[in-house]
Amino acid sequence: MNFTSQRHPKVFWYLCNIAFWDGYFNFALITLLVVYLTQMFGFSDHKAYALYGIFLSISYTMPLLAGWVSDRLISGSKAIIYANIFIMIGCVMLALPHPHYVLFGALFLIAWGVGLIKANSNGLLSKLYPHKSKAQEQGYTWLYAAMNVGAIAGPILLSWIASHYSWSLGFLVSGTFFAISLVLYLTQYRFIREQERPHLQLAWDISVIWQAVLMLVGTVVLIVVLALLVIIPVLFNVFVALIIALAVYAFYTEWRKAPKTSWRPLLFLLMLYVFMMMFFITEFQVGGALAMFATRQIGTLHLGSFSIPAQSTAALLPLFVALGAFVVNPLMNKVQADHTAFRLMFRVFIGLLLAALAFLLFFDSASSSREIDMGLMIGSLVLGYLLLGVAEILIAPTALAATGHMIDKSRQSTFMGVYYLFAALAGYLAGKVSSIGQIDPSMVTDRVMLGLIYSKIFMLLAIGMLGVCLIAGLILLGMRLLQR
Repeated sequence: MNFTSQRHPKVFWYLCNIAFWDGYFNFALITLLVVYLTQMFGFSDHKAYALYGIFLSISYTMPLLAGWVSDRLISGSKAIIYANIFIMIGCVMLALPHPHYVLFGALFLIAWGVGLIKANSNGLLSKLYPHKSKAQEQGYTWLYAAMNVGAIAGPILLSWIASHYSWSLGFLVSGTFFAISLVLYLTQYRFIREQERPHLQLAWDISVIWQAVLMLVGTVVLIVVLALLVIIPVLFNVFVALIIALAVYAFYTEWRKAPKTSWRPLLFLLMLYVFMMMFFITEFQVGGALAMFATRQIGTLHLGSFSIPAQSTAALLPLFVALGAFVVNPLMNKVQADHTAFRLMFRVFIGLLLAALAFLLFFDSASSSREIDMGLMIGSLVLGYLLLGVAEILIAPTALAATGHMIDKSRQSTFMGVYYLFAALAGYLAGKVSSIGQIDPSMVTDRVMLGLIYSKIFMLLAIGMLGVCLIAGLILLGMRLLQR
């Protein structure tokens, strides 16, 4: 196998390419889905928010199923191929004129493809390096960076194409990108397969043809079931209950396996997951109330002769997440705390506080929109995204680090799945929170009234996060007192 001068395998950069386009389209769809539904299908805001919450909850449960299927049926290297094909088909379905049920099928096919990528890209990367290689650690950093760069580009490019040409062209361009990405990946597939083969232990030893048949039939069945969840609300409530039950069962099983003295770390991890879920409920507003506020109250941003839709400001979030890592980690390393749990809890507390301050800035932006103070409106929006991005880099990696510290290595993969379950619950609740209030913004044309509606939503979210922050602060204080 060929290696670059940085001691990374040549095929590693092809995995970064996969991660880039995954970040590009996944984040673009998350941030622009509500806008797309209201503009193309005439959905009311509340109806679009409901589908947005459903899409998020399903998207974050897909990696669990994708990982299970990859380990037993097709392998991680083949899963990437299927993922690109499914996303391409989903993009074409969205680009062509279609009724609502085709819309649901396209969205869930894309969610399934993204789940296959998320479940397997990191695993394939680990198989390219010797055990405990420093280059492997750098590789994960590059992979995460590629995904975030893609997430920065996604909302800007897709929203620009949609506003200047059409949504259909935007989805066709995205599908073309995945086709090119797949062709590049296939040029290195043999090398990736060679590295994966020594670690491959499929539960079902069947031919490639039968693998493809089972994969395609299973995908069709999965899409039909997911569509039924949307069409029949009672079934989706059962789905949400199943997510909660799986999370509870995972913690219960870990409690039964762990020594009797280990219940405190497990309780602490559960607490961190809940705080992380509360944060994601607010952060997912980037594709909910925040996206519609930018679309309705700001409209278009003019940068000289270049203009882009205001909802593309969502690209600032992954940008500030990436930049925040360079500032946050050195500062947090200076926190003097011998106790790991206290250090992790302190990071979460600061993150929650910054999230609350971010929504106070969003409230200020919405309030300024009533007076049409465009400079203050955009300034507050940008600063809010800055604080929200820094908050994410404080909270999300901390929950992952806590999992590594407090769960046995043999069961950490399971708890990575539990992490996604909490994110799925956050997505579902985010759709509900976006619909706060009796008045649907899509029914209002008066700019002042719209400003009042969005101001109320952002203020309630800020107050809610301050309440969560207060609880985290009291827990942090109690931990400090117990250490003395």
